[in-house]
Amino acid sequence: MGAMPAEVNFEDKVLPLWTFEQLNALGRSQLKNRGMNLRDAVGESRLPPFVQGATQQATIIWIIQAQVMLMQASGTQCTPSDFGLPGDFGQAEGGYFGGKPSMAAGNSVDEGMRAPSEPSLQANADAISAHAEAMAGSQAAKNRNRGSNIFG
Repeated sequence: MGAMPAEVNFEDKVLPLWTFEQLNALGRSQLKNRGMNLRDAVGESRLPPFVQGATQQATIIWIIQAQVMLMQASGTQCTPSDFGLPGDFGQAEGGYFGGKPSMAAGNSVDEGMRAPSEPSLQANADAISAHAEAMAGSQAAKNRNRGSNIFG
């Protein structure tokens, strides 16, 4: 997809959208505030749980995934990478903190160990897409069940 819009209209609200670069430049408290503002504007029950004590990386991922859900709910198909989220963002680096040096150097992976893969990000995007579709269906059912207001 091309350049992402700076905002999205969601249920008569104009919500700002942020890129990975913008979010990554913020401090922890600013990220937390943006995440809570987004959660409050959309509705806590409509989004994955927001963990206030999460790391900066987890908060950035949550915000971008929530934005993807908003875009998809408004009819625009996109992925976290459209907001600039690197595919390996938030994954531990091999060879550090107990990892094997051979893995960090890019050598082959030992038997019995799997190399980290991109499908996990795709699985998240698929889950987000499915959730957005379910939420849109839920909202449509609520609107149908409200009926008309002809009796005042």
